[in-house]
Amino acid sequence: MLISINRVLSLKIKEFKLEKAIEFKKIQKDWDAHIEKSIGDGFKNKSKPVRLKDGFLTVVCLNSVWANEFQFKQTILVDCINKKRANPLVSKIRFIS
Repeated sequence: MLISINRVLSLKIKEFKLEKAIEFKKIQKDWDAHIEKSIGDGFKNKSKPVRLKDGFLTVVCLNSVWANEFQFKQTILVDCINKKRANPLVSKIRFIS
């Protein structure tokens, strides 16, 4: 009996409960693309997601001024991150410096 590698990976990901960790890595990888797409090029490279827990995404910003600017754009970013997902992953973003 042969099982496809995709099936084996899916089973192991579920077995080790890695779904959320993988989704968080995708958010980290696509962060600047989300920013550019949703709030503009001027916000790129000013922040980095560092944690996702219970729907709360923690993002470190260059300084408190940038954290404040990002706070005003929170709803737009949450919508952009959750847009292509069946189940929303992020409910709120906490910006820190």
